[in-house]
Amino acid sequence: MGLKKMSLNNFLRLLYTGLFLLILSGCSDDASGSNSTDTDSKSTDTTKGSDNVNDTSDTDSNTDNSDSDTVKDKSTDSMQPDICTSDKDCNSTNQLCNLSTHQCVDCLINDHCDTTTEQCQLGSCVPVQTCKSSKDCSNNTVCDLAQEICVDCVGDNDCETGSSCFNNVCMMDCASDKECLNFDQVCEPTQAICVDCVIDADCNSTSYCSDFLTCMPMNCTPDSVTCSGKNIVTCDDRGITMDISECTYGCADGAGSEPAYCTSQTGGKELDFCSSIPK
Repeated sequence: MGLKKMSLNNFLRLLYTGLFLLILSGCSDDASGSNSTDTDSKSTDTTKGSDNVNDTSDTDSNTDNSDSDTVKDKSTDSMQPDICTSDKDCNSTNQLCNLSTHQCVDCLINDHCDTTTEQCQLGSCVPVQTCKSSKDCSNNTVCDLAQEICVDCVGDNDCETGSSCFNNVCMMDCASDKECLNFDQVCEPTQAICVDCVIDADCNSTSYCSDFLTCMPMNCTPDSVTCSGKNIVTCDDRGITMDISECTYGCADGAGSEPAYCTSQTGGKELDFCSSIPK
């Protein structure tokens, strides 16, 4: 009986030991599987790796190559913003790059125009009449001695009764929006003058209200994230300025209303969440 009891105890020990080792083996397999998955994903980016990885990369590369072609087509689409990051990008049109808006413009300062007949206004060379005195001006204008150009007004006294001088232009006085509606304008409460806009909502859906209180066309779609070549272009919430980031491998437009994203080396979506995992 003692021998049988001893054999039973040994059997149970062996059984428990086997189960324990089996559990440990399963955990080890999970860990190695996880490691192999990470290794496989890395090898997909840099090497061909195993046959299974080749199959996956082949599928991905076929799909992503077509996406890449699509991206190239979209980058030349007229709906995409024409951006610049240097004057070199504007050489073909003989313009300069406004680094605030990333748009090619005719001028940034007056010296970029013919200073005898033009002035730089909002990126364009606008014809002006130069002067040293108001005697040099015509068409009921006066000389702004600081700028040496003929303008509608320099001060309120240059305007008729009921108007005030704002940015060298005589604007109608007002106390309420009602007084400006016939001119498709609104009343600016601080200056008490009729202007095109005070806020963006006073303009149409594709324009914003500039610092000169005039409606200007948007440079990009507000809050949009689009591709321009290998760059991701992020538009601000007013459609005025753009932030440009260069992707390492390429840029692809998101599906539907999804934002654009940087692609990985294999052409898929580049992931950046791994860098946030503590090591």
